[in-house]
Amino acid sequence: MSLTPRDRALGMDRPITRRDFLDGIAFTGAAAAAMSLGIRGAHAQAAPITDAAYPPRSTGLRGQFDGAAEVMHAVRDGWFWDQAPAIEDTGEHYDLVVVGAGISGLSAAFLYRQQAGPDARVLVIDPLDDFGGHAKRNEFTTSDGKHLIGYGGSQSIDSPSVFSPAVKQLLADIGIELKKFEEEYFDRDWSKSRGLTRAFLFTKEVFGEDKLVRRHGDAADWVPETPLGDKAKADLIALLDDPPDYLPGMSREAKLELLSRTVYKDFLLETAKIDPSILPLYQTSTAGLLGAGIDAVSCTDAWAVGMPGFDGMDLGGDVYPTMSPSARLSQLDPDEYIYHFPDGNAGIARSLVRKLIPEALPGTTMEDLVATPVDYAKLDVEGTPARIRLNSTVVRVRHVGAPATADTVEVVYASAGAVRRVTAGHVVLACWNRVIPLLTDELPAEQVAALADQQKVPLIYTNVVIRNWEAFDKLKLNGIRAPGRFFNGADIDFP
Repeated sequence: MSLTPRDRALGMDRPITRRDFLDGIAFTGAAAAAMSLGIRGAHAQAAPITDAAYPPRSTGLRGQFDGAAEVMHAVRDGWFWDQAPAIEDTGEHYDLVVVGAGISGLSAAFLYRQQAGPDARVLVIDPLDDFGGHAKRNEFTTSDGKHLIGYGGSQSIDSPSVFSPAVKQLLADIGIELKKFEEEYFDRDWSKSRGLTRAFLFTKEVFGEDKLVRRHGDAADWVPETPLGDKAKADLIALLDDPPDYLPGMSREAKLELLSRTVYKDFLLETAKIDPSILPLYQTSTAGLLGAGIDAVSCTDAWAVGMPGFDGMDLGGDVYPTMSPSARLSQLDPDEYIYHFPDGNAGIARSLVRKLIPEALPGTTMEDLVATPVDYAKLDVEGTPARIRLNSTVVRVRHVGAPATADTVEVVYASAGAVRRVTAGHVVLACWNRVIPLLTDELPAEQVAALADQQKVPLIYTNVVIRNWEAFDKLKLNGIRAPGRFFNGADIDFP
């Protein structure tokens, strides 16, 4: 096969060592020693599914892959309508059309039918080959024939105790019992009973030496084992074990105001005056939650998500107005991170699909929700009151007639080389916020500006199945941080 210039730029003409390919194995993402950790039961199917049309069994890139984005890219770039075939009118009319089959779109469809009654006709349209949006389910068969279920999207029901009454009611209505995660599903003592803790992997490329340092006790107990210099060790111990008030003499309000406009990296270097060689330990530690490294995260956000250096500053326990929503949630979050289906939040999406189209996913319990495959052929059946139409990209939404008086909305979508039209009494746009102005020109300028305000940040993790977890057990580790590497760490999956 001939290589393109881009292939060569990516290094595809050069050999790669086994170590570089595995990147040390342990830090290629969330390592799941599935069978050895005993997570079979409801997680495993008796008979593996072999239907090629079953999306959770698909391999390769499973997020916003090219095939799901190329139609909307053509709309964005302005040439879709120049090359599109004539619109086919399906003759279908619904009480509600929902654009987007993620959790928000499926919830909109469920709530509408809950309020309008079982005869309400609803169509949910999505460009992906599976429902759930960011809540993606993965199923695969190991080399020894075991069938595993995992998550390839959003992982956990985060902070349910601070959910609104409406969200709590929705979860209850679709059969998700949060108490089961607390009382039956999650083994809180699994790591403690095995003496497992976390470690830093210092690498030669970043710190001048390859060394795995197990974190145990106070910082003073393990920092001396690191390859850091003497000043860096002393600074790190002080930062972690007994940080002083780095802004003495200032009121709490003045401290918070200053910290809100200071990035955490500058705080560490210029206020705490730590040795710069410590910075790589924390550079990407805020990225998973806040989407940016410490050179772009404010100190108030860093404080809220648990970064070191603030314990001696008497900052109180309240949220600060300039904190990001994620930081505010972390500051107030009273919940353990245990509300987790084997397939992540795909369990929520499947619960909604079960309520909308019970023929596609029979059963009544959370356990059979996990173990039962979806019959995708039954998601979009003519004559059924609720339908989910996948592999279909909505390209236009507009009122039929003057928006102020129209009682019908037209929805046009592209699918399998055709462009089709349906109509509805109501439409909910539950898709990505930034594409909504591309679908309709009926929004006020202020709303268009608001929809463009937020941006997506990539978050990459990899599930790795290993035959056993003896290496972790021998090292007494349940997680590793690898500062400065492409993957910044690995954790054994939920017990």
